[in-house]
Amino acid sequence: MTKPHPIIFIAFANPKHDLNLPKEQLKIKRALRQSFLIKN
Repeated sequence: MTKPHPIIFIAFANPKHDLNLPKEQLKIKRALRQSFLIKN
């Protein structure tokens, strides 16, 4: 098995950690999560 892509991992990391993320990173995270959910 391959390790999940780090960005994907970040996208699905503990939501409590969102508070520590910069706003730009949060936007990316949300976009990634949405595109990932659409793909599957």
